[in-house]
Amino acid sequence: MGIKDPLDLRERKKNNDIAKIKELMKTNFPREKLYKHLMPLFKNRTLDSDQVLIDSVSKEANVPTIFEYLIAIAWCYFDGTFDPIISANLSLDADMLPKSHAGGGQSDIPIDKGDHVAMLEVTLTNKEAQRRAESEPVKRHLGDLLVSINDINKREKSFGVFIAADLNPHTLDDWRNARDQVYFSTKDRKVKANGLPIMALDTDNIIEILRKELSYKDLLPRFWTAMNSDEKSDGLTWY
Repeated sequence: MGIKDPLDLRERKKNNDIAKIKELMKTNFPREKLYKHLMPLFKNRTLDSDQVLIDSVSKEANVPTIFEYLIAIAWCYFDGTFDPIISANLSLDADMLPKSHAGGGQSDIPIDKGDHVAMLEVTLTNKEAQRRAESEPVKRHLGDLLVSINDINKREKSFGVFIAADLNPHTLDDWRNARDQVYFSTKDRKVKANGLPIMALDTDNIIEILRKELSYKDLLPRFWTAMNSDEKSDGLTWY
């Protein structure tokens, strides 16, 4: 077969997976279908809208998993690469469709851009339970990621993106305040992250980015402008 070592096998599998994703984005999940027909279904969910999502994406996955999967697909459009879906902590079937989502001990979609890492955390937790369910694990996932990066410049350029169908104002307050929170490594107290920068997006933002065909290159400076803002305001006003 011309395969000399396991690295060749992994490379071949990755290339096959990318070819499948590319075809899925062309046939099942074109940009316009994402922002016009699928993303809006995550707001004000009903049994009927959930069934449309399951029928449109995968009968093997529940709706929160489908949301995470479609966010990864959307981010492929923003990023111009297939890294978001390849790096997502999702269980995918042979056709690269979703089966289950990331476990509680790991981030959802870590994307290594070389000089920084963007960590996407995706949830459909309802607004009332969002702060209780997401605030601590999201900050812990980001903190653990940051202190694991040995290159200090890369660590300081890395950040999290919290994506939900709706954003709770109290959760936004937590993300606003997290940028000043020092996070220490549990393995070496000399290693720390001087702040936990977290951007927040809802499905309306994702729809608008898709519709306007904005790229990650367009988004990155906007994210940092928001995360570094010194405006004295509550999280909702900041957002």
